[in-house]
Amino acid sequence: TAIVPAGGADEDEEWAEGDGEWDYDEEGGGDLSYDDEVELVDEAGNYLQQLRPQMGGRNRMRNVGLHTIEIYYPQFYFKQIEMEEFDARPDRYGPSVIGKYTKGIGMIEARYCTDDEDPVSFSMTVTHRLMDRMEKEGFNETYRYMPDGNRLPCWNSVGRLDIGSESLIDRSKSMKAYVMDLFERYGSGEGNIEGVDMYNACYGGQAAGLCAQ
Repeated sequence: TAIVPAGGADEDEEWAEGDGEWDYDEEGGGDLSYDDEVELVDEAGNYLQQLRPQMGGRNRMRNVGLHTIEIYYPQFYFKQIEMEEFDARPDRYGPSVIGKYTKGIGMIEARYCTDDEDPVSFSMTVTHRLMDRMEKEGFNETYRYMPDGNRLPCWNSVGRLDIGSESLIDRSKSMKAYVMDLFERYGSGEGNIEGVDMYNACYGGQAAGLCAQ
């Protein structure tokens, strides 16, 4: 089966809106799925490696990525220089810790919450702020995908919600379940939103972002 990759054409060639991930010849190959393991050969009989979408390539889905970001951090903190001085004492880790937090990790402050905050309150705060800003600044583009061309309300325009955290409040109820209360309250009972909690030390937030894309 001869298969021509979508990225094999000249860079200056126009790419139509409906072009897909594969361009098949007229003799067949159109029934191959994305995950089929097949031997690909060109017209000269040379074997080709199976193609995958490349970052920034013409076969990548467009209009996908970070459109906005909302940040919340607690008001209390301690400076990392002071933390290094404290940990550099002989009864702690010694002078080898000097520069570990500031130059090594690049931290300036370490912020912490009080007893009236937790990861759930963080998630609910940033979600509420982001949805409010989405409504005010008007980057809700759901009208582009609606048959009648009308824009969905912001609280009804979310299809997936993933929460990444290093800390769980307990192991019996997900943090997403608490955040869903906002959508049910402001979205007239909206509850059809997929998603899970990503519980991991350093990778939780990144995993949640990748899944939401």
